[in-house]
Amino acid sequence: IEGEDVPMDEFGEASFRMADVEGTTEMTVGNLRSSVQKFTTGAVSYVMDFNEPDDGDGRFVIRGEADSMQFDGTASLPNDMDPEQMAAALKAGFAFDGSFSFTNGSSNFNFKDEEETVQGASSSATGQLGLKMDESGLSYSGDATDVTMSMAGAEIPFPLEIAMQEAGFNLTMPVTAGEEEQDFALGLTLGDFTMSDLIWGIFDPSGQLPRDPATVAFDATGTVKLLVDLLDTEQMEAVEEGETMPGELNSLDLNSLTVSAAGAELTGDGSFTFDNSDMTTFEGMPAPTGSVNLMLVGGNALLDKLVAMGFVPEEQAAGARMMMGLFAVPGDGEDTLTSTIEVKGDGQVLANGQRIR
Repeated sequence: IEGEDVPMDEFGEASFRMADVEGTTEMTVGNLRSSVQKFTTGAVSYVMDFNEPDDGDGRFVIRGEADSMQFDGTASLPNDMDPEQMAAALKAGFAFDGSFSFTNGSSNFNFKDEEETVQGASSSATGQLGLKMDESGLSYSGDATDVTMSMAGAEIPFPLEIAMQEAGFNLTMPVTAGEEEQDFALGLTLGDFTMSDLIWGIFDPSGQLPRDPATVAFDATGTVKLLVDLLDTEQMEAVEEGETMPGELNSLDLNSLTVSAAGAELTGDGSFTFDNSDMTTFEGMPAPTGSVNLMLVGGNALLDKLVAMGFVPEEQAAGARMMMGLFAVPGDGEDTLTSTIEVKGDGQVLANGQRIR
């Protein structure tokens, strides 16, 4: 493996310590080298102390610890595998499926140069990262609970402090070309997000906005048809040069959507299919057919408060209310609006049954 020499005076300290390490590895050698691995640890700590990269004059010091770590994974490697030819390796049987987790993790960093000092810290009660890769596709996932983050420095006008009860993501996608439709998935959760009263006080000193925890979350799935191998260098160069399309989007399902903040909440779901033979009805994109359902609770009350605070001019608020009246209808509850946006295969777009395109 080729690399670059790094002068040792670039580093002050670099250490990684684990206590009470236990683990097992089972390996089978045949047409593939297959392994099953598991390990657990007790307390873990690390320190990294190094100069700012690219000839900078600053110094980074990063420290972290956790009560425990755990890894479970399986791997299959072709005997003649070339790491630079991953598309071929996948077709030859390369596969990996692993999960890394920790409990009560925390870290802090300090950066200092001639002009400024920046400090930060983070912690979480639990954390998990997962990676799966084989010929059928690639999957990433991660989540953490009871997350806190803070940052302060000379160039930061006030200390930043935020927290989340839950943070997570997931991504699943195909990587190998095929004639059949293949599944994909994408999800994100930022649950019960809060920030310090100091931050709130900067733009809402009188406390007019509800300071309930905020949440942003969505879960989407669908199908695509890949026309190239995404890990094949030559095929991806052809895509970058515009010689071929990477693939086709066939369907998209919004399984759930939640955005809640400052006393208002938007929820939704929907489903669409796409006709890749029709790129003219909606110029430049495959023609969609389907619908999305949305519900907004507390939107008008939030808009009133933003007007009272001076964040939104009255004329803009009036325009926003007019748009809500065009695309939504009153729901069952107080200050509730619902909307169903439907797209027809012939290009018609309807809002609650009324044609708008």
